[in-house]
Amino acid sequence: MRTTISVAATKLERFDRVAAQHGMSRSQFYLRAARRLANHLERNDALTAQANAGIQRAGQPSGFLFLRASEGAISSTDTF
Repeated sequence: MRTTISVAATKLERFDRVAAQHGMSRSQFYLRAARRLANHLERNDALTAQANAGIQRAGQPSGFLFLRASEGAISSTDTF
């Protein structure tokens, strides 16, 4: 099936260059990239569901220590 997507020229040039360096067509490159992203997102969804199920079984964590640990984890990975 044919489809059309919009890609900025600078990004398209980069993606075409990388695809060519690895012996892939543009279609092969986008298919591989889309498959990898879909797999990644599905794994994240599964991990979130497992975490939510654990919280539902055990109850929502509470208390000062949990809050401090959560805040520390968030601030250490904050890239904004």
